Amino acid sequence: MELKLTRRRFGQLAIAGTVVAVLEYFQRKVFSQIPTPVVIGVRLGSIPSPDVGTGLDDPVPDTDEISTAPSATIDLILESLDIADAQPTLLSILPNLIDSEDEVTGFTSLIDSTVVAAITPLPTGSKGGGPTRLIVGPFATTVTISGLKKKEQLGSLVGTKDGRLLGLVVKDNGRPPVRVVEVDWKTGNVASILNLPGNQRFSNLAECDGKLYTTGIDKDGTTSLQLLDLQKGDLDFLTELRSNDTIWNSGLESLVCSTANQLFAFGAPRYESPHALYSVDQSSGDMMKLQDFDVSKITVVPS
Repeated sequence: MELKLTRRRFGQLAIAGTVVAVLEYFQRKVFSQIPTPVVIGVRLGSIPSPDVGTGLDDPVPDTDEISTAPSATIDLILESLDIADAQPTLLSILPNLIDSEDEVTGFTSLIDSTVVAAITPLPTGSKGGGPTRLIVGPFATTVTISGLKKKEQLGSLVGTKDGRLLGLVVKDNGRPPVRVVEVDWKTGNVASILNLPGNQRFSNLAECDGKLYTTGIDKDGTTSLQLLDLQKGDLDFLTELRSNDTIWNSGLESLVCSTANQLFAFGAPRYESPHALYSVDQSSGDMMKLQDFDVSKITVVPS
């Protein structure tokens, strides 16, 4: 099935109904009909170019003052990827939803297929960082995260099969210490569950076959697959990740699990782009590249 939504068509639908109706339509039609496993990707839209003028006819005298372009609101774009089909499909464009100085720090789907994105201002931006907020579909509801310390942000997210939303709280730029939290996506409140060791960076959460996985990154960038037992408070090293018989030292943008309990990684080797989807052997850590997908984060929608 191929379902594309152009900006013109989005505008027509919005005029006919409102953006909320459009998002609800795609939540119902797209997520229920495209084949599984359905990989959903999120990315930021293009940053508008500021108006450029020559100033030759400007009556105002020249000054030494340098003006900087202000931040701008941009679109949040959702795309789907059928693993058997090399062509991504545009799902929806959420217009003027975030700031150009924001980044997507987490992305997942809940048990009812509702997608949730964590949006965090860049620490180097004019806002100097700021609280993470959730954008929850299909109504694109914005919920500000509360209960974080200064310079903390909510990173990786995973919607569990028992209906919870879990995440990793890290310092700016993913620095440790890292703690696992449960997030109330309706209120934005977070509750700490487990503090992870501070000798490495952690990112990504994925629930697969009843187990909770995360990835650890050593000082040299070596990325490992690890198992989290939240009830016992245990963290077990499983294996280093490898691609083409080479240790993976680039971290990952996402770690997800299909409805058939197949683990997938999403990322790119250092200094390469775009990101790509990889299948992961949980026992050996071998990653096999499937295909490129030019988005920021991914999730898998439950069937």
